[in-house]
Amino acid sequence: MTVHLFTGLDDPWAWALRVVRKAQREGRLLWVLVPGADVNRVLSRWCAADPQGFLSLAPPRAAMPVRRHSRIHVFDADEAPNEVPSDAHLLHLAPLVHPLAASFDTVLDAVGLDDTEVQAGRRRFRAYQAMGLEVRHRPTTP
Repeated sequence: MTVHLFTGLDDPWAWALRVVRKAQREGRLLWVLVPGADVNRVLSRWCAADPQGFLSLAPPRAAMPVRRHSRIHVFDADEAPNEVPSDAHLLHLAPLVHPLAASFDTVLDAVGLDDTEVQAGRRRFRAYQAMGLEVRHRPTTP
């Protein structure tokens, strides 16, 4: 299992939207962990980014029929389920590593430019290593 830690992102939420769109095109099962305080703002921003487009995603607390028909599942990081489907990938946008991160096929982690985000990214890097996961640093350049 590999963690891809993308750092130096000027807009982690826009980058995450590109990841979500790619996962949707490829039919991948993607879990997106977002801090609870940011969930509504992020979903609104993603939907407004392409009003004519369609993101087939299940928002937090979506009903089971919605979850069954969507390959993209957005969760409040504090309320994510404790069981991970075998073929799921994780897009990690929360400040703390989810305890089940090692259960995913792949983890994509986004770190912005803000000093608070950089420090949280460093803590997640160490947490992934402590879990025994291979971490690949993917610095982005402007």
